[in-house]
Amino acid sequence: MISVVISSMTVLCVAMSVAQQDTGSDSVGLASFGGFQAAISIGPAAAATDPETPPYLAAGPFLVESLLADWYDQQRNRTIPVKVYYPTEHGQPAPGPMPVILFSHGLGGSREAAAYLGRHWASHGYVSIHLQHPGSDESIWRGKGQPMEALREAARNPRAALERIADVRFVLDRLEQLQREPGPLNGRLDLERIGMSGHSFGAHTTLIVAGQVAVLPGGREISQADPRIKAAVVLSPPVPQQPGQREKAFRKIAIPCFYMTGTEDDSPIGETREEDRRVPFDLSADLAIAIW
Repeated sequence: MISVVISSMTVLCVAMSVAQQDTGSDSVGLASFGGFQAAISIGPAAAATDPETPPYLAAGPFLVESLLADWYDQQRNRTIPVKVYYPTEHGQPAPGPMPVILFSHGLGGSREAAAYLGRHWASHGYVSIHLQHPGSDESIWRGKGQPMEALREAARNPRAALERIADVRFVLDRLEQLQREPGPLNGRLDLERIGMSGHSFGAHTTLIVAGQVAVLPGGREISQADPRIKAAVVLSPPVPQQPGQREKAFRKIAIPCFYMTGTEDDSPIGETREEDRRVPFDLSADLAIAIW
């Protein structure tokens, strides 16, 4: 594994900008970042137009449109709000196939989270779909007299984490329908190249789908990895607090992961310390790179 140490946290766009290097194939490849190799390449190339602008900050060649939708999961009687960012050119959706990124917000967030990332990725030729997770979204604290306590209570509810994973699976299934039905993305999605990103609780959701296992008393391991996710960008993930779980939780993550966190990024509602944030990177497999 390669650890990249910087003095302060870089703009989050760095995380997926390394994915813009074209490998010349449809498979996940290795993208160059500052002389290192980051295993995150799932999309098309895009060059910076301003030579003084770092390539990871420069907008791509496409204009960006977005749409809001509420996707209903009949099996769970649950509605998943999403915001979809997609690239356009000449007033029309860009021709496909376009790789897809799912984004999962942190505790108390919404589908509006990380809008700047959605726009940035779409400008480089990605379709970026930002999920909202009912039960761990902004509805749990808005209008509450003690919003921080409401957030802590939601964080202690194991059902919230399970519902988030089911939300991701539902959206992945929904992409097949989106590919077929009339609309701006009809026939334009590359469903063989899907990545995922998330922040905090969303980073935890991302890692579970990427292969992080739950370790039960007695040592039994439960995996909910989804093979449709080919790479991940993980922003300040939390870690298991139970003794002995950390070493086992992350070792089976086998897809390329890019980890980002900050040297002062602790948790206002839990026991996660800033140094804990890099534990998933330290204990993951070799296809990982970190910015700390």
